[in-house]
Amino acid sequence: MSILNLNNSVILMIDVQEKLLNAVYNKEIIEKKVSALTQAAKILDIPLIATEQYPKGLGTTVQTVRDLMPDNAQIFEKTSFSALDSEDVFDALKAVDKN
Repeated sequence: MSILNLNNSVILMIDVQEKLLNAVYNKEIIEKKVSALTQAAKILDIPLIATEQYPKGLGTTVQTVRDLMPDNAQIFEKTSFSALDSEDVFDALKAVDKN
């Protein structure tokens, strides 16, 4: 049985972009909760992997969240719906220490 711990945890943040957030209900609440999770990743040294859906058209991750990201956060561009369709994202997730 695997136990959740800092060595086998990762936060996968998917498409927290301004144009996409504008389309959801309670944008401010979502941005606040994502910001808190991002800060937790930094404080607890949990790897953070983020995706951006077609950033040329939808923009990058919202700046308030981006400013809170750990220095070693990995951000990947994607054009498919699923983050796991991106080989780079999939490989980054596999690389998380499983001890």
